[in-house]
Amino acid sequence: MSGGALAGIRVIELAQGVAGPFCGKLFADYGADVVKVEPPGTGDLTRAWGPFPGDRPDPEKSGLFFFLNTNKRSVTLDVDDATAGGGRERLLELLRDADVLIDSSRPQMLRERGLDYDTLARLNPKLVMISCTPFGQTGPYADWNGCDLNAYHLSGTGSRYCGLPDREPLENGTFSADFFAGYTAAAWGLAAVLGREQVGGGQHIDCSSAEILA
Repeated sequence: MSGGALAGIRVIELAQGVAGPFCGKLFADYGADVVKVEPPGTGDLTRAWGPFPGDRPDPEKSGLFFFLNTNKRSVTLDVDDATAGGGRERLLELLRDADVLIDSSRPQMLRERGLDYDTLARLNPKLVMISCTPFGQTGPYADWNGCDLNAYHLSGTGSRYCGLPDREPLENGTFSADFFAGYTAAAWGLAAVLGREQVGGGQHIDCSSAEILA
């Protein structure tokens, strides 16, 4: 969208699943220039999640993927390719002039790729990095694999709203923890972008789906 409230803000989305892409969608729907980075071969995870027309899986026809990625541009990059001219170098070129990076990787993975905030802040001191993960960037669960269901029940929310006390936990709706986290991440991230002059540059926004619900 051109001419929206966030026109002129450039966002690189290196996130998969729901929370990060939903955060990116909110930026894009209000006019920011959002470039979604997908891995080669599979693309975003949600391409395989559906729903699909006629229940026939097709990575180009996932309703969830379409919903989460309206008004974005896209590029395919192998960010693990560290060769000259490879995907990682091209990603860093995009980030050099970006206002926002949205990511959903575990902290250890970011450090191994050289894409942690401390490294990227030296490349672009005005960059606001928004990390959307189930368990956040610090603490005992930070590097655990997880998803919306794990984040939802780690918050304790399930004990009140979902299931019976003597039975196994159940899922509440569809991606509720991730959608709440995406909303919150977009609000915090936009505040950080607009406040860069006051704090002297960018910062790292740590948005944990479990913490948001708790």
